[in-house]
Formats: sequence, C-alpha cells, structure tokens
Amino acid sequence: MKFRFYSAAFITPDGKTKCNSSEIEFASLEEAADFMRIGVIRQDDLGMAFIPLVCEAIEEEDK
Repeated sequence: MKFRFYSAAFITPDGKTKCNSSEIEFASLEEAADFMRIGVIRQDDLGMAFIPLVCEAIEEEDK
C-alpha cells in the first residue's frame, strides 16, 4: 500500500503556510502506523527532514 506522510505546517519567509509530504510504500496500515511512532523522513533534494504527523493511504492493496 502507498501512503502519504505530512509534516507539521510552517511559514515560509514570504509568509505562506506550507507543509512537506512524502510518499512511501508499506505492506499494511499497521506498518505505516509503526513507522510514524519512530520514523523520520529525509528529503535530500530539499536538504531537510521531518517527523511525520499525519498519514493517509493513497493506494489500496489489491485483495
């Protein structure tokens, strides 16, 4: 299953509110939830990392 994780919201220097997000695949919702307890998402292209606060399933597994 594919999940999208979101960071906390922050304000950019130009005054806009944004948050980072990243898509990661896990075998189940339980694995994604476990990752949220201890995981950190690195975004090397942006030169930053974030602790995921929100997770949503964006692709269901085939049953």
